[in-house]
Amino acid sequence: MHRPYDRIAHLLAPHYLNRSHQVDLLRFARYLHTGNSVLDAGCGAGRDVADLRALGFRVVGLDHSPKMISIASRQFGGHFAVGDLLAPPFRGASFHGIWSMSVLSLLDHRAKGAAIKALADLLKDNGLLFFAVWHGQGPYVTNEIVEDVPRTHFLLPPSRWTQLLAKCRLSVINTIIEEVAVERPPAFKVWARKAPG
Repeated sequence: MHRPYDRIAHLLAPHYLNRSHQVDLLRFARYLHTGNSVLDAGCGAGRDVADLRALGFRVVGLDHSPKMISIASRQFGGHFAVGDLLAPPFRGASFHGIWSMSVLSLLDHRAKGAAIKALADLLKDNGLLFFAVWHGQGPYVTNEIVEDVPRTHFLLPPSRWTQLLAKCRLSVINTIIEEVAVERPPAFKVWARKAPG
């Protein structure tokens, strides 16, 4: 799966480095404590890792693209790892929080449930999962960043996301549906807490 992203990492990275998610990062931070451990699952070029560190968290960035991880490491230093969301290279219950921006919608419908379970397994009890995806249903193809490389997002309605989360002891504590641009689906942002078990 990482080969297409490796091929265009040098084109995607400047876009990712210039994009700030400060409002959502601050919302995420309200549910955690300074010094908590956080995983950026699908960190790309590492901008959110750096911003989360600046908020006082101990952060690890994970991406399936070795070239993206190389860019992130050169740009920001710190802890980055190459790995798959379906089989992340960390022990269970390692993180107080997991941040995943615009990644889960790239997985096909069968893989989404497996990814949510893998991320839930990495959370400590009462840990927080945040993710943002496109809102809708069915495939959505975009080539907005790199014109000749379309990327397919597989969209689910909010009720289906809630079901996938509930199967993994994750309870939704906040959601936002946000219009981003006329030509794109709205963003669907979710904060969910892992129940003790």
